[in-house]
Amino acid sequence: RDVISKYMEASSHLIENGGPAISIHQWMMQVARYSGPNSAPLGSLGGAKVEPGAGYRRLQILCSGLQSAYILFSIMASPGIDRRAVEDDTIEACVNLIKNHIQKHIIPSLSNTGHLGVASSTSSSKPPQDQDDEYLHPEMMSPMSKKTPMPRRSTPNRNDVAKSLKAVYGPILSTIGLFGTILESAETFIITNEMDDRLLFTVCAASLSSLTIDSSTAVRADTASLASLVQVSAMNLAVAIFRRYPRHRSIITEDLFPLMLKLPTSKRSLRTYLVRKSHGSTEMTNIKHSPYANTSGHEYIQPITALLLLSIQTCVTMPFQSDEDITEEGNADGGAEGSGSDSNQFDGEENKNSKANDTSGLDACAAVCNQFTSQMLQRCSRKGEEGGASEFRPILHNLIDDLLFVRQLPEYPSAEMILFYLSQRLGHDLLRASSMSKSSAQQMEATYLATAMDALGKITSAVASGLLLNRESRFQLPESMSPGQFDPKEEVNRCFCGRGNLDTFMLDCDRCHSWYHGSCVGI
Repeated sequence: RDVISKYMEASSHLIENGGPAISIHQWMMQVARYSGPNSAPLGSLGGAKVEPGAGYRRLQILCSGLQSAYILFSIMASPGIDRRAVEDDTIEACVNLIKNHIQKHIIPSLSNTGHLGVASSTSSSKPPQDQDDEYLHPEMMSPMSKKTPMPRRSTPNRNDVAKSLKAVYGPILSTIGLFGTILESAETFIITNEMDDRLLFTVCAASLSSLTIDSSTAVRADTASLASLVQVSAMNLAVAIFRRYPRHRSIITEDLFPLMLKLPTSKRSLRTYLVRKSHGSTEMTNIKHSPYANTSGHEYIQPITALLLLSIQTCVTMPFQSDEDITEEGNADGGAEGSGSDSNQFDGEENKNSKANDTSGLDACAAVCNQFTSQMLQRCSRKGEEGGASEFRPILHNLIDDLLFVRQLPEYPSAEMILFYLSQRLGHDLLRASSMSKSSAQQMEATYLATAMDALGKITSAVASGLLLNRESRFQLPESMSPGQFDPKEEVNRCFCGRGNLDTFMLDCDRCHSWYHGSCVGI
């Protein structure tokens, strides 16, 4: 956007001084056909020089930077490489490249919003009618370049600007495949190396900003698939930070709430994260005719819901058991023939301690769930329009719908925990509101109470219907099964991007015989 703004100012300056103006298509030309007194030499950025091919050279510099960042992260993520082999300034430059490429290049390109970041004004000059296509957006020239009074247009033509910028969007979107591999290498680097907190927050904020992509088919027909690829890679990077640095989990969880207000709300862009299910999950969970399935039969949830589920699941740790507990278990087995009352009392304490040890690996998950649900309902309960309460309530309903949809899938066990904490807090708020007098100053807002009643009723009705279904059709394991009984009978395209069989390079898994696009898995 900065480049385009400077370019428009320079172009308007050239027009005022009688120089030639060029279009964005000429600016992105691979072969420059114009050479004049204002042209810069090949390979030079030349400040604000305006010449054909300058944009293409900038794109080549960007691609070279991305390749360098990929090589650097790959080397640093390799085992046995000393962290001091690369200077901190170089790591910071790679982090800033990731941030700028997501926020200033990929998001505007996929959302078709690059022209919205350029300050518009009335034009300072009006080109001849037959040369309109040869000028670089004279409707949006900078007001600083106006020196002589000329006829002005009352409104800028943003449609022409958006159409011309497609010449810039295409080359930028062609770097998404390489950028996905960079994010994967950065994920490995973050897991294996200690990073500065400032750089961690920069990477995490850039990764979370990818969830705000509202893909536009006006740019390309496959923008939804490209956006999904970027979001999945960015989410994996954010989850890796969430797992590697427990001290930052509360801060990252708080950052999710401002992000929720920026998410796309259109029905087409609301649920874009493909629900991955193992072989046989559909039969086990009895999911049929899902409202979140598209024409290809794939089922989707919100990316913010998937990020929340994966972040909580990554907090699971191995239950801790000290050597004293193991010794006590051995003594308990040896003294089982003692007196009945003492033995029963000892067994009760032992079972209590054993249960605490078994669930100790979920303490971090419970802490994140507790923080998220408390802050979510706190924002929904604010009186009036304060704090975006009216905006968070529909977000809560969409979140509950996604959690109820995946709660029986073994791939997302954290959905049950989030629903449990939500139900607990919703029930507590409703009971507290019922015990308050009407004249109480702490009385809750009626709109929030209606929202809480609706949300709690939706959760309880879904749980009750699931219990009824399990009673009517019990799941039974077969008495015997052959080794190849549950092997897939045919090879199916199960790529997470949701696209069908394309005329491109694809990979086949030898175990499950599922096919994946090479570009989606970074090959």
